[in-house]
Amino acid sequence: MKQNSHKTSCKKPAAPPVKQTGWLFGLILFGLAFMVYFNTIRADYVLDDVFVTQENHFVQKGVYGIGDIFTNGYFKGYNNINNQLYRPLVLANFAIEKEIFGNNAHVNHFFNVLFYAISAWLLFLFLSRIFPGQKPVFSFLITALFITHPIHTEVVANIKSRDEILAFLFMVLTLIFLLDYFKKGNPFYLVLSVLLSFFCVMTKESGLTIVAIVPLTIYFFTPSSLKKGILATIPFIMVALLYLMIRDAVLDPFSAREETLYILNNSLLGAKNTADMLATTFVTLGMYLKLLVVPYPLCYDYSFNQIPITTWTDWRAIGSLLIYTTLGIYCLLTLKKKNIFAFCIAFFFITFSVSSNLIVKIGATFGERFLYTPLLAFCIAIVVVVYRLFNKIPGPSPYIARGAYVVFFLLVFTYSFLTIRRNPDWNNNLSLFLSGVKVSPNSAKTQFALGLAFYEKGMNEKDPVTCTNSLKKSIDHYKKSVTIYPLYSHAWYNLGLSYYQAGKKDSAMAAFKSALAVRPDYKEALMNLSNIYSERGEWKNALDTFLKLLGFDPDDAKVLGNIGVAYQNLNQFSSAISYYEKAIAIDPNSLFVYKNLIVLYKFLGDPSKASYYEKIADKLK
Repeated sequence: MKQNSHKTSCKKPAAPPVKQTGWLFGLILFGLAFMVYFNTIRADYVLDDVFVTQENHFVQKGVYGIGDIFTNGYFKGYNNINNQLYRPLVLANFAIEKEIFGNNAHVNHFFNVLFYAISAWLLFLFLSRIFPGQKPVFSFLITALFITHPIHTEVVANIKSRDEILAFLFMVLTLIFLLDYFKKGNPFYLVLSVLLSFFCVMTKESGLTIVAIVPLTIYFFTPSSLKKGILATIPFIMVALLYLMIRDAVLDPFSAREETLYILNNSLLGAKNTADMLATTFVTLGMYLKLLVVPYPLCYDYSFNQIPITTWTDWRAIGSLLIYTTLGIYCLLTLKKKNIFAFCIAFFFITFSVSSNLIVKIGATFGERFLYTPLLAFCIAIVVVVYRLFNKIPGPSPYIARGAYVVFFLLVFTYSFLTIRRNPDWNNNLSLFLSGVKVSPNSAKTQFALGLAFYEKGMNEKDPVTCTNSLKKSIDHYKKSVTIYPLYSHAWYNLGLSYYQAGKKDSAMAAFKSALAVRPDYKEALMNLSNIYSERGEWKNALDTFLKLLGFDPDDAKVLGNIGVAYQNLNQFSSAISYYEKAIAIDPNSLFVYKNLIVLYKFLGDPSKASYYEKIADKLK
C-alpha cells in the first residue's frame, strides 16, 4: 500500500507588508518618545512657564480669552507689552487646557510629551516618504536618534517651549502633504499643506523658514519640473506675507529696551567691534556643533558672561569658521547632484539661521532649544554615514547589518539614558537653577536665579536655622551675580532684600543704593531704602527718599502718608497735616493716616479734631 508523503516547506515566511511594518515602527517611536520624557510629567512650573500659564490673564480666561490672544502680542497677557512676538496658536492651546483642566503643571507637561510623541510618529512618516527606496528601519533609526537626543530636554521639559514642539509638528505635516500632492496630484493635499504652514508660522516666528524648506524639499525629493516647484511655493510665500501683515497690524511699534538688558541676555552686544562680535559668534556656532555630537553637559542658560567676548586669535573661532565654510562649499558643489548631505547642510543652515546670531542678534547668546529642528539634519546625516560605512566593509552581509544596528542601539540607549537623567533637573526652579550654576557658573543670570530660589525657599521655611542658611546661600549667589555683571540692578535689589531678611540692614542699604546707582528710577529700591531709614529713625533721609518716590506718582496716597509721618517726626507739624490731608483726599480709607492725625492733634492740644478723626477711624476698623 502506497503512503502519501507530505513535504514540509522550508521557505522563509514572507516579510510583513511595508505599511504594516510602518505602523509598528510608528507605535514604537511614539512609545519611545513617551518613555524618555515620562518623568517630566511630574514636574512643576519652572523658569518662564508661568508667562504662558498661571500669570497670563488671557490664558486664564480659558476659551473666552482666545479672542484676546489672537488680537494681541505674545506677552500682552503677561506684562501688558504688546510688541516683539506674535504666537497666538500656542497660547490658544494653553487656554484650552486651562478651560478643561485648570492650572495644572502636570497636565501641561503631559501634553508637551504627547505632542512630542505625535511629532515623532509624523517625522517617521515624512522620512519614509523622502526615502522610499530604503527599508522602514532606515527612517526608524533617524527618528529614534532625533527623539532621544538630550538636546531636546530644554524644549520638552519646559512647558513654555510648547511653541517649538508644535511648530515642528506643523512643519512636518506641511511637508508630508506637500509630498503627497506631488505624488498623487490631488490639489486637496496642497491646500492642506498650505493651511498647515499657516499654523506653523502662527505658532512661532521661526516657522517662517518653511518658505525655504518647501522648495528645498520639492527640489530634492520630487521629480517635478522647476516651473511646477516654483508655482507650488508661491502659496507658502503668500501665507508668510499674510502672517507678517497680521503681526504688523496686531503689535504696537517696537520700543527698544535698555542696552544693559540686551547685553545681559546676549553678551555678543558687549563686543567692542564687529570683528570681535563675529569671532565670538563663531565660537558659539562651534559650541552648537559640539553639542550635536556630544550633548553633555547641558544648561538652560548661557548668558553674560558664560561665553566671554573673544577675538580672531581664538582657535575655536577659526576652527568653527573653517568647518561652516567647508560645509557651505560642499553643499553648493553637490547641490545639483541632489546629494543627501547637501540637503542636510541646507536644511540645517535654513532652520538654524534665525537663531544663529549671524543674520540678526536675538535675545540670547546661546541656547540649546535653537537646535530643536536643525537636529534633524544631523540625525539624517549620521544614519546615512553609518549605513554607507558598513556597506563598504567586506564580509557576510548579515553581520555587517547587525554591526550597524548595534552601533545605533548603543547610541539611542546612551541618548535615552542622558535624557532621562537630565529631565529631573527641570522638576522645579531650585533643581534647575542648581544645575544651571553647575554648568554655567559665569552667567550672571544663573547666579541670580539660584539666589532668588534660595531666597524664596528661606521665606517659606518655618525653621529659623534653615531660613538663615537659605538666605546666606541667596546672598552668596546674588553677590556672584553682581560681580559678574555690576550693572545688574535687579540683582543688587534682590541682594538688598536678602540682607534685610537676614537682619543685615547696613548691607541691605548699601545694596539698594547700588541698585539706584545703576537705575535711579528703581521705585522698589527707593521704597525699601526709605523703610529702613524710617525704622532707624533717620527721618531726614527717609523724607528725601519719600519725596523722590512721590515723583513717580504724585497721587500715591501711601507715599503721601509716609511723607506726613516723616514731617511729623521732624516736628514740622503743619507740613505733616498738609500731606496727611492730601493722602485722605485721594484715599479716604487710609486708616494709618487717621491714626497719625489723632496722635498729632492730641499732641497739639486740639481734642475736637482728634475726636473727629477718631470717629472716622472707628468706622473703618
